[in-house]
Amino acid sequence: MNKICFPLFALFLFCQKIDAQVDTVPPVLVCKNQVVANIGGTCLVTVWAADLVDTVYDNNSAIIELGLRKPCVGTGFPLKNFSYFTSTMLGTQSVELWARDNSGNTTSCTTTILVSTFNGSCGAGSITIGAYTLKAESIDSVKIEIEGQNCLADTVDIEAYTTNDWSFDSYFYCQECPLYPGYDLSIKASKDNRPLNGVTTYDLTLISKHILGIEPLDSPFKMIAADANQDGKVTTFDLIILRKLILGIIDELPNGKSWRFVPYQYVFPNPQNPFQPPFPEKIMVLNTTDPIPNYYSFKGVKIGDVDFSADPN
Repeated sequence: MNKICFPLFALFLFCQKIDAQVDTVPPVLVCKNQVVANIGGTCLVTVWAADLVDTVYDNNSAIIELGLRKPCVGTGFPLKNFSYFTSTMLGTQSVELWARDNSGNTTSCTTTILVSTFNGSCGAGSITIGAYTLKAESIDSVKIEIEGQNCLADTVDIEAYTTNDWSFDSYFYCQECPLYPGYDLSIKASKDNRPLNGVTTYDLTLISKHILGIEPLDSPFKMIAADANQDGKVTTFDLIILRKLILGIIDELPNGKSWRFVPYQYVFPNPQNPFQPPFPEKIMVLNTTDPIPNYYSFKGVKIGDVDFSADPN
């Protein structure tokens, strides 16, 4: 019996010794105070994690992995060991520098990067937002609203209008907009003037044929245009509203809208019913998007204009 117990007791002591050797101590990491990053002719500069290290070492690991990211774009150890900075991000920018040892222990520090242009080759940059009809015509005087917030409670609240000032294209330009990575952003387009634009008795005929099943509307955008009261279906109530609009009994459409805008890249899961699921009317930019794109666009639909005859300008 003693011969059996002794090996088990020895194994227990051996396991205790192994447990005592498990590394739970994170690396020591000290950031540099500030690093200058000059943007060159490409209007973009790459900053590597190693460039920001003042001191790093570990008590039990010769290999230390580094990670780098901008604030508010994720949690835990970063997926990359570098970050991009563009001409839209001039000035002092905060970054998180991380270190991880072989045992998975992590530590981090925060420092700043002074992003500047090299020989003045890049300006402050801009974002561009376009709005187009289904015929690829630009839509003028579209109200653009950009709202958002990051984890530091910094907010974005921008409002402007597209202008038809550039080769017959309508764009909204925003110089020095704070659309930095780390923000949850929503970009919305709207237009509420000239509700009768493009709406004729011919549109009423097409909508009537759709309701009766004689000639269904063959495009999700035509069905969106036919939904005059914006309740997610095409019914005789929409015909009544549009007939009143044509006759001058009412001078605006429900909710004050005259156009509806859908993100340009959106694909309807069910083109025969664009209202299920409800289609998005905003472009959402997640806080993990890095770098932030500098171009966004919408497709615009004039409410009541089923044959797309409205003048976009």
